[in-house]
Amino acid sequence: MLHDSRGPVLESIVARTIRQIEATQEMVRLVGLSATLPNYEDVATFMRVDVSKGLFFFDNSFRPVPLDQAYVGITEKKALKRFQVGPVKVLNIFIMTVSFFCFVFFVVFLFLFCFVLL
Repeated sequence: MLHDSRGPVLESIVARTIRQIEATQEMVRLVGLSATLPNYEDVATFMRVDVSKGLFFFDNSFRPVPLDQAYVGITEKKALKRFQVGPVKVLNIFIMTVSFFCFVFFVVFLFLFCFVLL
């Protein structure tokens, strides 16, 4: 939750909920789910979870489909060149845009033909 814009919001919600539990003595179940949380034990401690009974951690062996991990290295030093789009990508974007507008034109034409002209 550190170094993220959502972190302070989540922390304040959890802290207020824990304070309410302590004040009213009414138990509330907090469920925290994350796909990528390397410090899950720290978060469990913050949420006042008994790590031996209430913390459940599932690694990649529980996935129904194996997860492939790859690291892509960027060798370009200049930030602007990293994000430049090649001519093939521009052509693909152009084709997708033209296809989309043809589809929209077809739908509008079909609507006008079926509902207005008939």
